[in-house]
Amino acid sequence: MNDPDHRQPLLCFLAGMALSVMGYSFYSHFEKTRPAETTPSDTSLHTQRDSTLEDDIPLHSLIYLVNSTHATIQSCSVKVAIERAMSDTC
Repeated sequence: MNDPDHRQPLLCFLAGMALSVMGYSFYSHFEKTRPAETTPSDTSLHTQRDSTLEDDIPLHSLIYLVNSTHATIQSCSVKVAIERAMSDTC
């Protein structure tokens, strides 16, 4: 019973459990000390992120995507082009 080979799995298990508890303790402490951020709703954040990403697409790349043979790419690029044209005129 005092053979060190029998204790090794138990020590590994206890070390893993201790590591898990310390990791959770660190995470919960980090969450409590981090300043609370006011974030907009997910949909408005998604719209803001997409609009800035779409605005970064150069016009020549957008024209290339409109001429694509892939229907989804073509449809999305046409939507981006229309939205860009509508925002430029308003």
